[in-house]
Amino acid sequence: MFPLGSVRNRCLHALSRPTRFALGSRFIHCGILLIRPPVLNKTPSPLEEAIYAYNRELQLQMSQDFAHEFFLKKGSLAEKTWLETKKKLQHAENASQLLHQETSGNSGTDSSENNQFLVTQPRKTPDDLSGNTRSVRRQLDQSLYLMVKKNTGEQQWQFPTAPVTEKTSLHKVATQLITSLAGSDAPYWLVARHPVASTGTGDEKIFYLRARWLQDYADNIEMKGVEDWAWCTANEVAERVSPSAWTRLQNTVFERV
Repeated sequence: MFPLGSVRNRCLHALSRPTRFALGSRFIHCGILLIRPPVLNKTPSPLEEAIYAYNRELQLQMSQDFAHEFFLKKGSLAEKTWLETKKKLQHAENASQLLHQETSGNSGTDSSENNQFLVTQPRKTPDDLSGNTRSVRRQLDQSLYLMVKKNTGEQQWQFPTAPVTEKTSLHKVATQLITSLAGSDAPYWLVARHPVASTGTGDEKIFYLRARWLQDYADNIEMKGVEDWAWCTANEVAERVSPSAWTRLQNTVFERV
C-alpha cells in the first residue's frame, strides 16, 4: 500500500528499534519510579461531603413516591409503619439518615446482625498507626513511590538507579534493577519503554521510567542490596529529595497516579 521508502515505513522502523544511548556508561543512569497505586478512593473534603449529602437529599425529595397500596396490605402493620415513616421524612432535615435508621430498626433482630456483612474496615492501617514506611499497606488513598538508601555511605534518599551501558537498552536496565531489588518474582510491570523525567546536570543524567507495583500482590517484600528503603507519598518524596531534583520531578510525582 505504501512505498518502501515512505515516511510511514521509516517511522515504524525507528519505533521498532530499542532505546539505546551512545554516551559513556558512567554518565547515563536509569532510574525507576516504582509506584504502588491507590487502593481506596480519596478522602472527601468537607465541601465534597456537603455536596454529596445535598445530592442525596435532592434525589430523595424528587424520587417517585412509593406505591404502598400495591405492595402493602391495607390496614396491615407494615402499611402503618410505612405511613408513619413517610410522615417523619416529610419534616426531617436529614431524610436519608432518618430513613436508614428506620429501616435498620424495624426488624425483630438486632441491627448489628443485619449489617454484619456491611462492616467497613478503617482507612488507617496498623502500618499507618505504627509509622512503618517500609510497608506498602499504608496511605491507601494515595500513591506510594519506592525510595532507597544505597550501601555507599551516602545518607541521601533517592529513587533506585543503575548505570546504563552502551549495549543495553534503558528498559532492560530498569527490569534488571527491579529484579535485583525485589527478586525475580516481583509483582510489577513497566508502563512504557521511554523515560518520563530526567535529572542531573552536565554530562551526568538520570532518566526515569515508570513502573507499577501490583496491589493484588502488595505484600511487604524485603529489598536487597540497599541500606534502607521506604514507600513514600508525593509529599514525603518532596521532603526527601534535593530541591533541584524535585523541580524536575514535581510534574511526574503526583498524589494519585
